[in-house]
Amino acid sequence: MLKKSAIGNDVVLRGVNIEHSVVLDGCYLEQVGPVEDSLIGYKARIRRAGGSRHALRFFIGDECEIIV
Repeated sequence: MLKKSAIGNDVVLRGVNIEHSVVLDGCYLEQVGPVEDSLIGYKARIRRAGGSRHALRFFIGDECEIIV
């Protein structure tokens, strides 16, 4: 679910809940969320490896990879 967010071109979102965030071009987010009040840099990759689904907040730069 996307709520009041700006999503760039060529972004892949799978099983993601995003609110009040900006996701730049070429990002890949899988099974994360809720993501709130975040800025996700160009070609960043975020995916969940397991664990609870607490709200996540990110300010990450270009071409980063995060596994939570």
